[in-house]
Amino acid sequence: GDPLDAFEAAALGDVATLRGILAQSPDVARRVGADGFTALHLAAYFGTAPCVAALLGAGADPAMPARNDMLVLPLHCAVSRRKAENVRVLLDAGSPVDAVQQGGLTALHAAAHNGERSIVEMLLSCGANRNIVDATGKSAAQHARDAGHAALASLLESGRA
Repeated sequence: GDPLDAFEAAALGDVATLRGILAQSPDVARRVGADGFTALHLAAYFGTAPCVAALLGAGADPAMPARNDMLVLPLHCAVSRRKAENVRVLLDAGSPVDAVQQGGLTALHAAAHNGERSIVEMLLSCGANRNIVDATGKSAAQHARDAGHAALASLLESGRA
């Protein structure tokens, strides 16, 4: 019965409530929750592109890693949940495409592992480096191949994507 806070509204995709909160307290867009995530991380992972855009418009930082051991950026969150619209909004806002999270993983590694060709192509069109290797020495193509996405791995290896 209690009203939603910004973190909850962002995660639930409740853009109307989120915009109301941000109108009253824009600094909420830059706050970090007890778990180390911002509302932008939650919107990118659970929420919708309008919520992501509302938070960015209020000053949320698309380049801020989570303040926990995961070190994920909102872009990593969106890619891991296969939310292409959220990925696009974050890239358009200047999210660093080759930022690394825990284990040296980039967004391209995750998209390749998930077999998300459209997201892989989006990341590459924004300058993602297909040659970055993670902490185990694996490239995005190797992640794709290991996850059973041979055609995507071949595409990444060929340099055509």
